[in-house]
Amino acid sequence: MSYRLLLLSTLFAYSAFAKSDTTLVPRDSLKHSLLVKPASPHTFSQVIRRENFNAGLFADPLQLIQGKTLGLWMVQPNGDPSQRLETYSPGFSSAARNLSPMIIIDGVPNQPLSSVHPQDIDSIVMLRDAAALRAYGSRGLNGVLLIATRRPTTARLSASYLVQTAFESPARYQNLLSATQWRQYAPRFREFKPAYDGGSDTDWQRLVSRGVVNTNHLVTLGSTFKNGDISAAVGYLDRTGTIEKTGIGRFTSRLDGTYGFWRNRIRLTGSVWYANSREQQMPDGLADVIQEANPTVSSAARTKVIPWFINPLNIIDSAANETTTSYTGYRFAVSANPLPSLLISVQHATSGFDATQNTLNRRLAPVKPYLFDVTTEAERQYRIELAERVNAGVNTYKATVGTTDFTFQYNLPVKRSQINTWFNYTTNRIEGSYFVYGRTNTGYFVNQATDGNPSFWNSFAAGLDYSLRNKFFLNLAYRQESYLESPIRSNRLGVMDKLPAAFPIVSLRWQPKSSLFVEYVWTKAEPLHASALHLEGDNPLNLLGRQVRTRPTITQELFFQQVGRVNWALKDWNTTLEYVRSDKKTVGYTPNLFGQLPFSMVSYTVRQHGINLQTGGVVLSRPNLSINTSVVAGFLRTLVIRSQGYNPPTEHANAEPNSPFIGYVGYVMSFDAAGIANLEDTNGDGRTDIADLRRIGSVYPTVTLGWSTSLNWHRLRATMLWRGSLGGSVLSPALIYLDLYNGYRDIKLGNRDYLDALIAASPNRNNFDDTAFVRPNTLRLQSTDHLRLDNLSVSYELLFNKLPINVGVFAQNLLTITKFPGNDPERSAYALDYSNSSAFYPRPRVIGVSAQIAWQRPKR
Repeated sequence: MSYRLLLLSTLFAYSAFAKSDTTLVPRDSLKHSLLVKPASPHTFSQVIRRENFNAGLFADPLQLIQGKTLGLWMVQPNGDPSQRLETYSPGFSSAARNLSPMIIIDGVPNQPLSSVHPQDIDSIVMLRDAAALRAYGSRGLNGVLLIATRRPTTARLSASYLVQTAFESPARYQNLLSATQWRQYAPRFREFKPAYDGGSDTDWQRLVSRGVVNTNHLVTLGSTFKNGDISAAVGYLDRTGTIEKTGIGRFTSRLDGTYGFWRNRIRLTGSVWYANSREQQMPDGLADVIQEANPTVSSAARTKVIPWFINPLNIIDSAANETTTSYTGYRFAVSANPLPSLLISVQHATSGFDATQNTLNRRLAPVKPYLFDVTTEAERQYRIELAERVNAGVNTYKATVGTTDFTFQYNLPVKRSQINTWFNYTTNRIEGSYFVYGRTNTGYFVNQATDGNPSFWNSFAAGLDYSLRNKFFLNLAYRQESYLESPIRSNRLGVMDKLPAAFPIVSLRWQPKSSLFVEYVWTKAEPLHASALHLEGDNPLNLLGRQVRTRPTITQELFFQQVGRVNWALKDWNTTLEYVRSDKKTVGYTPNLFGQLPFSMVSYTVRQHGINLQTGGVVLSRPNLSINTSVVAGFLRTLVIRSQGYNPPTEHANAEPNSPFIGYVGYVMSFDAAGIANLEDTNGDGRTDIADLRRIGSVYPTVTLGWSTSLNWHRLRATMLWRGSLGGSVLSPALIYLDLYNGYRDIKLGNRDYLDALIAASPNRNNFDDTAFVRPNTLRLQSTDHLRLDNLSVSYELLFNKLPINVGVFAQNLLTITKFPGNDPERSAYALDYSNSSAFYPRPRVIGVSAQIAWQRPKR
């Protein structure tokens, strides 16, 4: 968890209701806000306001807009409440190998999502237009999400209190083998012996699951005055997970204020925030053990009774993974508008976190992890005590990001035309420290820390906007970036330098009338070259007598993107259709400088074709009745154009020189390397080339769907959200079989779908030797189709002693209509809301109630 927190903070530093859900954001409404850098007067942005958020008890703020965003896919990694949504922008790419959009909270690009309360958010704006994204450079290539917290709307002092209570239970479980099925499959393995049958019928998934009751609280206070406003919010979320030893306890607070003078031509904005989050994650190894646990063994067998058996309850007893993180930050901004055509703004913000991770039995040295081989209860207790005594590791992580942003914008009207020029300079300073206390497998203590040397990310951007008769628009932008990193590291020495990179953007738009526009965008990005030097050994400070490897790596990327977009409105109905094509070429090198590592190279090009559609508006409008609906759909197809590489002989016993390189296409968007293996001539043309790879590892088209509807009748409001996925990016059984050369000698007997796939891929479908291996996090089965009633809510506003009270009920993950051709939804790479490849934790079914009371000081 700590590594994820550290990466998340660094990522933020680097990457950091209308009648329809999609609307054009007026530039005038944003000109005094540093939430948006200079943009075209006609910027296409999707605005989702609080009244159109999903209803529910959420830990991740992005769940508020899940299923409602154009061209942004959100995947719930698993049901662990401490896990955040994974977000992808199909057809886009970035220099940081990250496919998530850049997130800015109240103008601060480096503020973590955990520092804001989901119910304190007033609106989320997604910038999709190149004219709006250009000033963000590589961090904004995947889109930008602008999150704005609540602001007071009345001059009188006002306050509100929100409380939510919900019951959660696992909605579904994986398709694991029952005891009867296990007895049918197990004899096919060579190592099977009748003595391995324990004679019981145990459902291990349900043994470690539970039903829980969770609560959420938020208090807000605010007021406006002549030249500004002030607001505050305090919230607490208590969410226990449906798996033992998981959950979140999170406190959030903020204080914001604005003040304007000189006829509001100069505005000052300031904010401070503090949050504290305690997160318990599922113990390491529990997911894998659940999937391979022998269902014929009794849950009371806490010691070793047969080979291959690990009791999941032993892990629950002897392992823990809890992280406590404090978030602090402040922001101060000045914006000046001395002339109607001139805007100057300066902002400085600092955002940081301080995380402490307490782990128990993550490395149970000098004994094996998780009590694999205990034979008696006394030995089990002894090893638990040993883990508590010498293996209670305490890891601390700190990171602080300081951002300074300067923007200048000038508009010059020329007859029927208008010219807008602008430039922006941004600098980020990232500092961090890392300390680990633990015990290695050889039994000695390790203290590791960094000196906190800062990293810098500087960027300069300039652009020109030209409009003719308010119908034709041309946007040109150019951005230069430079980056120097002193990485936070452990057990190695490393230096990473990233050279300057350029990002030109050209955008053309024709808008014959306000209800219709056609747009074309061209972007070229040459992301940063990277090199790293690692000295690998048990202790970087004690190089003598230890094996030290020098491994420089270089990565070069070239990225092109073209977007065509059409938006048209018909009365109260708005539709947006866009086509995205992107080509990304990546070349990676590992030179053999000192003769210790063989030279290797991989080069591949990935082409993506994406189509995104959003349509919605008013279905019915009456004096006391209105029905709105919106549909968001996405289509993505990804192809590998070229893939080649040199396979080091040490990596694979059967490897031949120049054997093809297999890309990891389970998660298509990152397309990182996962393994090297020999290809077979699958298409019968006498060659092993890209055609064979495409046939074996082709990425199948994926279609996503979100359909939301809201009904307003007098003071009653009802909302509904359906989400679905059709198809998926997968590996065929032939490529699954290639992964069997990894050298593992474990046999996973738990999941019937994996066994079926392995049987289909194996040359001998009746027997398996002890090298056969089916690993959940490398396996992708064919396709996954599902349609889910993801969110349902009903609320009613009533008056009590003149105080408005809003009461409601909500449900999440209520109903699933599923079609699986021999697959388990938990293993789909693009099932929008199921587990990812490394955890079995199912999404919970949630049924809850909410109440909010609002108060305003009476007029005098």
